[in-house]
Amino acid sequence: MKTLCIAIILLISSLNGYASEYFLTISDDPNSACALKAKNYGDDLSYPVRTTQEIVLDIERHFTGHKPQLELFIAIFVNARIKFCTAQSRQNVLVTIVDSLVMPYVFNEWDAYDYLYMLGTPKIVKEINDRLSKEQSPIIKKRLIKAKKSVERGLKKRKVI
Repeated sequence: MKTLCIAIILLISSLNGYASEYFLTISDDPNSACALKAKNYGDDLSYPVRTTQEIVLDIERHFTGHKPQLELFIAIFVNARIKFCTAQSRQNVLVTIVDSLVMPYVFNEWDAYDYLYMLGTPKIVKEINDRLSKEQSPIIKKRLIKAKKSVERGLKKRKVI
């Protein structure tokens, strides 16, 4: 019984670590005002600044079943705690998420729909529509339709459309 109580206390205390403040900034220019503002917090674990390429690689790792290098990757993406310094970096990240859905086998498939729901843009809906018009595989078409619906629900909830 004592061991069970200790295990529960350890579990609860480990979860509190993810409840703290954290925010990812994606900037390809380390000297941009956007990146410098994030760096002012001084804590690379809770307020990391990463390039688009670093995040793209972590997304690819995540959807191929490998561990991302960014320590709080899952917590940051699940809670959409992300600042994109440019619209292009956002688009590159979203395209990478959509790319993961056209792979033959996708690890963490439902994460892709969640991320697209929270971060999607009208521009990525167009990208998905373009892919849908060319796609032949019924399985991949089904994933792309789910992705499109996720983005549209997110846009509607955020009152973008």
